[in-house]
Amino acid sequence: MASPADGEQFPATVPLTCAQQEKWLGGQYGPDATLAFSESYEVLLEGEVDVAALGAAFGHVIVRHDVLAMRFSPDGSGQTYTPPSRAHMEYVDLSDHPDPLAEYRRFHSECMRQPFDLENGDTFRVFLYRFASRSASLFMIAHHLALDGWSMRILLQEIVHFYNAQLVERGNAKVWPAARNWRRFVLEQHARNTGEAGRKSLDYWLQRYRDLPEPLALPTDRPRAATICFDAAALQLPLAAPLWRRLKARSRQLKVTRFNLLLCGYAVLLHRLTGQNDFVFGIPFSMAAQSRARMLGDTDNTLPLRITIDPDASLASTARRIQILLDEAADHQDTSLGQIVQALSLKRNAGRFLLTELAFSLVPAIGELKFHGLKSELRPLPRKFMAWELALHWLQNPDDGLLEVQYRSDLFDAGTIDAWMRSYLLVLEQIADGDKPVSDVALVPTTATLEFQGRVTVAPSLRELFAAAFDEYGDRIAAECAGERVGYRELDALSRAIALTLQAQGLGQGDLIGVSLPRSLRMLAMLIGALRAGVAYVPLDREFPVERLRYMIEQSGLRYIVSESDVQLPGVLTRDRVVLDIATLIESGRDLASGGRPLAAVADNALAYVLYTSGSTGQPKGVRIRHDNLANFLVSMRWRSPLCRSIFRLSNSICR
Repeated sequence: MASPADGEQFPATVPLTCAQQEKWLGGQYGPDATLAFSESYEVLLEGEVDVAALGAAFGHVIVRHDVLAMRFSPDGSGQTYTPPSRAHMEYVDLSDHPDPLAEYRRFHSECMRQPFDLENGDTFRVFLYRFASRSASLFMIAHHLALDGWSMRILLQEIVHFYNAQLVERGNAKVWPAARNWRRFVLEQHARNTGEAGRKSLDYWLQRYRDLPEPLALPTDRPRAATICFDAAALQLPLAAPLWRRLKARSRQLKVTRFNLLLCGYAVLLHRLTGQNDFVFGIPFSMAAQSRARMLGDTDNTLPLRITIDPDASLASTARRIQILLDEAADHQDTSLGQIVQALSLKRNAGRFLLTELAFSLVPAIGELKFHGLKSELRPLPRKFMAWELALHWLQNPDDGLLEVQYRSDLFDAGTIDAWMRSYLLVLEQIADGDKPVSDVALVPTTATLEFQGRVTVAPSLRELFAAAFDEYGDRIAAECAGERVGYRELDALSRAIALTLQAQGLGQGDLIGVSLPRSLRMLAMLIGALRAGVAYVPLDREFPVERLRYMIEQSGLRYIVSESDVQLPGVLTRDRVVLDIATLIESGRDLASGGRPLAAVADNALAYVLYTSGSTGQPKGVRIRHDNLANFLVSMRWRSPLCRSIFRLSNSICR
């Protein structure tokens, strides 16, 4: 069995790799932050486990890999090889415990909340828990500085090999290829990163971010706090084998990867949920996987892949464009997200991560673990903490896939994420089965029947959704803002009054109106009123520069702007346009409503709103959302969330 040094001598202390520097810096935000960079797995074992043989197998693996004996300097300046490793397998027999499974769950929950002592080489912990004579679990948790997803694959393969060698070959294991030395890898990567390859890579990414995308605007269940919370929750959704195979076949037709199609679906989903068209995804590129090196360590280098979504483009052309971006990123990976952020001199926004809050990965298949005389089942354990807002990790099996979704639990409810992910799987169905424009992608089955208000019917229209919520929830609180509250019944009256006044002004389906109001209950009523009248609104945020607002107004051809009588908008914005006062709209509409005037009909495919986001050229680009797009989104949210919450949570997105 080869030594960790591969027969060569390397310095004991080496710098951190780019990937490690990111995670070390990320862990400096506090104890919860460092816990966000851990990987944990359990292997359920059925059969008579030979504890001594399993412990010896771990001993062989630990000696082979010098990364498991590294200690990290307090200031993050380097890592030092200090054998022997602190890692070892601890055996705990719970067979006499009254509830061994509950005690085991309690333990591993506590262990996942215990920070690592990186300065003293505490990076990898292993426990074997026996529940009964033929039932056990192997629980492993590691800091990402020492083990990444590719490393875990190698680690488990080697554990199985050396365990079987103890039992079948009585310790005379066949010679395996020597493990690649971690310090050698670090020095090679450092040379590339600080050399010409690193400079070219950094230049490429800086060019990609000459202009910056707007922050992610996912509608949240709770407002963001001023400080970042790392608390996380997770859910898993299986992807059936037929769809997994169809995605593979479709990827071959388009000459892209299956990873590409999964990512394409994620980007399309986010576009439909937010109205934005410019996204940044944290994508891990494993340098060890590319070289097929048998090595443990943190080689996952996260890079900020920027994807723009054109709603008029087809799914196929979108996937092909994403493949080009992925290929370019792979050719420029001799830098890191941390270095890119530092070179851009980004300013931190309270409660937000820098540049990207999205993660996406396809975890390599580990395959069946064939322990001698044992049946085994590998289970990745969901993280309790995370450094992303929303992370999708695909676990690929030989015949199907498993989607693990991790999300910030301070921002999102489980029902919200579940509904979004079911819509995501539907998007993947549409990608696999044909081609259509992005704007025509459905988030719920539009041709299937849906249960709505206790009866089976087709997907309801947007106005039907509003009417149902107003009728069902009456005097319950619909929204709160700045200490004020509005009930559903009152919101119905306010929005109806606004809709009637707009129609009396001659505005209706096909017309656009600018909305320049502060975030308030009256703004919410204005937006719903415009939707009920069939008038598409264009949000005009007063915090935007005047030149940007002027461009948005002229580009969309606005003739009407809603504001407040006591606010004087710049003349360049109001010249040759009609400015309507929100208070007057409401009062005039109350008179019309008292006279029994009905609302005019609105087609399902009518334009609902136009949201301007940063374009790839630096000019804002208008994203057009139709009534049926919005209705499908609300119904998808309703799969797991009450309809009233689904409708007005939307204001986090459409009111900005």
